[in-house]
Amino acid sequence: MSVSVAVNFSPEAAGLLAAGAVEVDVLKVPDWDDIVAEAQALAPVYVHFPHQIGAAREKPEIDRSRRLMSATSTASFNVHVAPSSERFAGFAVGDVSDVAVRAVVEALLADLEPALRAFGAEAVVVENLIYRGEGSHLLRAGVEPAALHELVERSGCGFLLDVSHARISAASLGIDAWDYLDALPVHALRELHVSGVGVLDGSLRDHLPLREEDWEFVDGVVGRIMAGAWPAPATVALEYGGVGPVFAWRSDELVIREQLPRLREKFSKLA
Repeated sequence: MSVSVAVNFSPEAAGLLAAGAVEVDVLKVPDWDDIVAEAQALAPVYVHFPHQIGAAREKPEIDRSRRLMSATSTASFNVHVAPSSERFAGFAVGDVSDVAVRAVVEALLADLEPALRAFGAEAVVVENLIYRGEGSHLLRAGVEPAALHELVERSGCGFLLDVSHARISAASLGIDAWDYLDALPVHALRELHVSGVGVLDGSLRDHLPLREEDWEFVDGVVGRIMAGAWPAPATVALEYGGVGPVFAWRSDELVIREQLPRLREKFSKLA
């Protein structure tokens, strides 16, 4: 199975693609109509939606999301597993008791139901987010492997593994990153996100350039897929660069020029 390699849309990535300096199978874009249109002039695109389950926020715009999926190469409707302290005020952030996990899982499944009805479980993927310990807005139950396994198994949906999110969560939990990664529902892997991880302002951050230690994790993922321990995802995205002030300081053309071909080469082994 060949794996499509993507990169976050950014002005820098757009310039490189227009100049023929890099190649990409698909561009990963936010659900912004103007960015979708701009990116489609350069390459096939898929939309990464901002929707969350378990959070105290508005429900997904199913009709608009369906329109965007139909107009692009978006095969899966993604949601972020984000049970929040605001939504679950009765539980401590770090509570992983049976009662807390049960309440979180049932709420996640209920929030996921509209997407399952609209798109079918085979076209829905859930993404792991970052748990940062007691100061986190995300409940620990939302990153517990057992809870994520139950969510995937009972819903029938796929899993979107963000490797950097998992590494930072593992560090917050005080456990080995690979022990945590291997415990996640990777048997249902459909999409993969990779980026560099580093310490900024005293905390671990993602969406940074990959350093050699980050590439070692990419190699570990490829090795597991080649060994048959993990299935090959349909898409792997280099989550570096982007649009707007959140990404402006980490959207270096030279990084994309060097790291996107390197990522493509590594995942070409799976063809």
